[in-house]
Amino acid sequence: MLLNYCEINKELTGTVNLPISKSMCNRALILAAISQNKISIQKFSDANDSVVLECSLKSLEAIIDVEDAGTAMRFLTAYLAFQNQTVEIIGSDRMLERPIGTLVNALNQIGASVSYTNREGFPPLRIEPCKKENLTSEISISAQTSSQFISALMLVAPSLPNGLTIHLTGKIASRPYIEMTNKLLQKTGVISEFKEDLIKVQFHKFESQNIDLEADWSAASYFYAVAALSSKANVKLTNLNYDSSQGDAILVEWFSTYFGISSAFNENDVTLSSAPNFQLPSTINLDFSDYPDLAQTLAVLCACLGVRLIATGLESLLIKETNRINALSTELKKLGVTALTTTNSIEINDKIQSSKNSVEIKTYNDHRMAMSFSMVSLIRPITFDNEKVVSKSFPQFFSELEKLVSD
Repeated sequence: MLLNYCEINKELTGTVNLPISKSMCNRALILAAISQNKISIQKFSDANDSVVLECSLKSLEAIIDVEDAGTAMRFLTAYLAFQNQTVEIIGSDRMLERPIGTLVNALNQIGASVSYTNREGFPPLRIEPCKKENLTSEISISAQTSSQFISALMLVAPSLPNGLTIHLTGKIASRPYIEMTNKLLQKTGVISEFKEDLIKVQFHKFESQNIDLEADWSAASYFYAVAALSSKANVKLTNLNYDSSQGDAILVEWFSTYFGISSAFNENDVTLSSAPNFQLPSTINLDFSDYPDLAQTLAVLCACLGVRLIATGLESLLIKETNRINALSTELKKLGVTALTTTNSIEINDKIQSSKNSVEIKTYNDHRMAMSFSMVSLIRPITFDNEKVVSKSFPQFFSELEKLVSD
């Protein structure tokens, strides 16, 4: 697929229809399942991760394949651990490289029966029935690797006879995602609290209710970035809330401060506009510990603008769909940008230069690599080895981008 817009600083006007947040949808799917479908979701995410999870929850098969859906693997493991059935969960080759031992150990601490069918600490997993009357209601778990492990436990906690108290140890990764889970639990009537390093979730009998889900703030980041590359922007993004529970809503603050992009909310939409004659900073220093899904967007944007970026708190990027730190470094180098990297940081000093020559960007089967690097097409032509990878979270991404930048 060739992208060739090559009009950096053009004026942008239009409306972008964002997808439902897969993070919120996947959490709601688990709550709907443990409520025995008393919770009704008004509109589902069409992201492949959510489709895979929804199908898996309905599956009666002895072997469930979650493909490359990391959230589905983690949430489903916790859910099935207490469903009194024997099942094996498998996934893609990359999924089998993504650690899950922290979650498995926690589930077995509670009294579940989860084991590995191949390599210790990694999928595939085998889940067997456990006795709910023998379950413990208090555990400790490291919070350093993935917030999804914590959220998975929180989401099944209301179905456990005595609820669950979770003591978190170590630096907490992606805290806003745990807070999102807590707020969604409370929204459905569950008594839960998250304070510092302690989480308490009580057993709960659900009542019939509907849940409305907002759009994905992570997906919005790519259009904030495109707006920052324009000379004048008036771009509406649909179904985003001012008081969102999604941590990536930090975009509003970051883009106003560093790129001169303001966010005007009107009911459930936000309109982006650029400040005239805004002076870009020479250096931006950001900690992505709580916002790892924004790291690629900001890294590529700063390379496009020639703004020095020092990005830290990137530990979790090593175990995503790919090693995102290495992937960023490798693909930026093709564009003449040298990235200085460690296992938890990346520094970018160079600027991508305009050119008529096309460069192929490798996605590494990572949706965020494709969406982040798409903005480079405003500077020079690029192609992707697999543009369909965006279906993981935003199937209509390229059509929405085309609609906005090709007018």
